[in-house]
Amino acid sequence: MKAYLDKLCSGHVEQLAMILAHSLLVYSQLLKLIPGLKKLIDSSDEGYDLDINDLVIQTNSLAKEYQKDSDGLNAAGTMLWNHTFRCLRHPELKKYGQEIWKVLNKTYPYVRDYFNELKQRCTESKNLSMVEKINEAENYIGVIPEKFKDSV
Repeated sequence: MKAYLDKLCSGHVEQLAMILAHSLLVYSQLLKLIPGLKKLIDSSDEGYDLDINDLVIQTNSLAKEYQKDSDGLNAAGTMLWNHTFRCLRHPELKKYGQEIWKVLNKTYPYVRDYFNELKQRCTESKNLSMVEKINEAENYIGVIPEKFKDSV
């Protein structure tokens, strides 16, 4: 986990914003597929309705699929959630989750800019389904897992 955090800390803000933007695209789609995910992210409770181990496995598999398809940005965004779920699952990793989201929180202004550029490119290429997904993901700009907010 420390290696992942170190990698994030060494990234440029625009690069981190792209990863965060794609994590929001992934998150908006995961919310449709996994009942209770929003409650997990918004909760400061220890008890969860979801099996976090399953989320770790699912996001790891999804990231591998993106990598296989040469979709590095969505793979990176999915891995952000994979690491987040790991930090939620293991209390000893909470400090890493807090630091990860502290670093990423600073990039939210750039996420909006990136989404605007991406929407423009998708509109020009007539990829309207992607424009719709971006519009959905924009609703989650500013999301930070509740358990990690105290450090942000």
